[in-house]
Amino acid sequence: MRRNPVCIDIVQELGINAYAVIEKDSSPAVKFTNGFINTLGHLASQKGEPVMDETFRAILCHELIHIVYWDPLRIGKRARNAALVALCLFLLLPLGTYLGKFTPWFFVLFIPILILYFGYIGIICNVRYWGQISELRADKKGMKVAEVSKDVFDTYWELARSIEHEAAATRRISSANFLYKRYKRYIEIEYHPSIERRKQSLKRDNWGIYDYVEQFLLILKWRITGKGWNGR
Repeated sequence: MRRNPVCIDIVQELGINAYAVIEKDSSPAVKFTNGFINTLGHLASQKGEPVMDETFRAILCHELIHIVYWDPLRIGKRARNAALVALCLFLLLPLGTYLGKFTPWFFVLFIPILILYFGYIGIICNVRYWGQISELRADKKGMKVAEVSKDVFDTYWELARSIEHEAAATRRISSANFLYKRYKRYIEIEYHPSIERRKQSLKRDNWGIYDYVEQFLLILKWRITGKGWNGR
């Protein structure tokens, strides 16, 4: 399928942000805010133009990876496809029992299997999981395409004060009332993993099935320990 060329645009917003979109006519675009462009200027003055160039290249490639995988349009579809697969797997349980294919040991393990299964579909069929996967994949593959080291992201996050802002937001959530805390951790749809999680993911160069399994297990752990979908 032939796709339209990517449009690069600067939007009049003060926030420090870059994002990929797919327009109504299926035209892909990468948008940078004024705040992001200003941050690049500060980076050039503090770290030098080569560092600024590498940072811009890394962020641009991150957004281009989103476009390559059509993430702005397909995250919901991936969650629905996962739900369909999960439903088919679930239907195999009574079918296998009816056909006598399972040994008595299966019935001993049936309850924990069922618990794990519903824990599985609760995560793998949710757009939050696929949104986080898309961000981690764009980080890792974008870094390789841009031919930069992960230190570029560290420098950018530090200059944009992303780590500081995220830590402050986490403190607000932890000290908030029950309803607000519940909303931020379990109801609000947030695709971006924490910066600490993104740093951990970048320690491995290649993207593969391990990344999908690892993120699933991390989200499962966070939900069991009361840290919601993003480990906060």
